[in-house]
Amino acid sequence: DFTLMGIQIIAVLFIFGWTFSLMGVYFYLLNYFGLFRISQLEEEVGMDISRHKGSAYDMDGSAPKEKVNELNSSRSRRNL
Repeated sequence: DFTLMGIQIIAVLFIFGWTFSLMGVYFYLLNYFGLFRISQLEEEVGMDISRHKGSAYDMDGSAPKEKVNELNSSRSRRNL
């Protein structure tokens, strides 16, 4: 009897459709208001420095000081 399996397949497809439609609207709104991605400068510096004010790892490939200073100055101008 395929009835129970058919109902479960329909339920799974309904859950996929529901999730896709709700999250599609949510991601569209985030993208529309510019909250979906970080800026290019923050991406270069790294989110550990730009958001948490310190490096998470002690590595040689850390962000250049001039980029960090540029990020800090752009944030201070934005907060005025």
